Amino acid sequence: MRRRTLTDREARGLDLVLVLLAAVMGVGRELLFPGTERRLLQPALWICVLVQLAGAMTLWWRRSHPARVAFVNVVLNLVSPTQASPIAAYSLGAHLGLGWRSVLAFVAVLASWMLGAQLWKLEDMFTGPVVLVALFVIGLYVTARRALVDALADRAERAEREQALLAARAVADERTRIAREMHDLIANRVSMMVLQAGAIGVSAPDPAVRSASDQLRQTGIRTLDELRGLVSALREPGEEEPGSATAHAQTTVIDIVAAARRAGLDVDLEVNGAPRAMSDPSARAVDRIVQEGLTNAAKHSPGAAVEIIVSHDEDQSLVRVRNEPAAAGDDRGLGSTGAGAGLTGLRERVRLLGGTLESGAEPDGGYLLSASVPHHTISGPPSPRGRIGVHARRGDDA
Repeated sequence: MRRRTLTDREARGLDLVLVLLAAVMGVGRELLFPGTERRLLQPALWICVLVQLAGAMTLWWRRSHPARVAFVNVVLNLVSPTQASPIAAYSLGAHLGLGWRSVLAFVAVLASWMLGAQLWKLEDMFTGPVVLVALFVIGLYVTARRALVDALADRAERAEREQALLAARAVADERTRIAREMHDLIANRVSMMVLQAGAIGVSAPDPAVRSASDQLRQTGIRTLDELRGLVSALREPGEEEPGSATAHAQTTVIDIVAAARRAGLDVDLEVNGAPRAMSDPSARAVDRIVQEGLTNAAKHSPGAAVEIIVSHDEDQSLVRVRNEPAAAGDDRGLGSTGAGAGLTGLRERVRLLGGTLESGAEPDGGYLLSASVPHHTISGPPSPRGRIGVHARRGDDA
């Protein structure tokens, strides 16, 4: 919260009060305690009165021109020490701060005041100089405190802005996470439904069943297109770096392969070894790599055989998903529904775990997805997701 500052009207009112106060005190002192013979130039009384009034008038500009006000009072002090000099000294510290100009002006005010009053002839030689020094120091303190309060206010405002930016970033990250999860948890399952409907349409002898399965397949494809639009809307405009998805369906590689086989895919699964201790994020990443590989094979190479090899070493798991070239031609309807977020999000997920993921077409027209996923060893029993020496051939019920 910003410190309260005087309005222009309040500041002008305060300056007017100080002008009147300095004028009354200065004229009163000259009239009640003339002592013109003790002045350096020994001026007439009426000249001393005019000097006090002139010094008081300069205080009107003490905020905007503190150094000039001080030097005018330096000249006036040589005639008669003005009652405006202490206020001028305070204004130097309060409105000019600590610097060579303010120090030079203050030394000039102090010296002229002492010289004009012929301090060495006074009984009290210390009160006047002490008051001037004290007011100058108080002015410097006011300046320092003002700067400190402004700095703290700026820091608080900056912290609030940063907090707002962090909140906005959190919202953006959550939108991206939702988009990833929608692709991971919905698009893959809908793709399987479309494939199953297509398989029914090909094998069913009843024309009505074939027509219904075709309608179901077309509805699923339209659903994937709408899902892609919704995912794009949830992602931040201009987003390039994908976020990571943290939630995942709690299924194992064998469950995923079994579901793919029920959908009509020709899958060969081989799982070698078992991790001594695999963290849950690493286990989910392995599952997601297999699921993404199967989904992409179903979309872009329908009817092609898919080979999956999962090898668990002591500290990492190697996943290899390869599909043969399309046997029945690319399913353009299903193949065009990808939002492009699956492999991108999966690559980011593996990168965050410290692993690598590579994908690309092979010379014979097939497609290979391979990854290495560190286990990030944790305390506790090994993950139940690992299987020792499992080799599930096509057609197995695993």
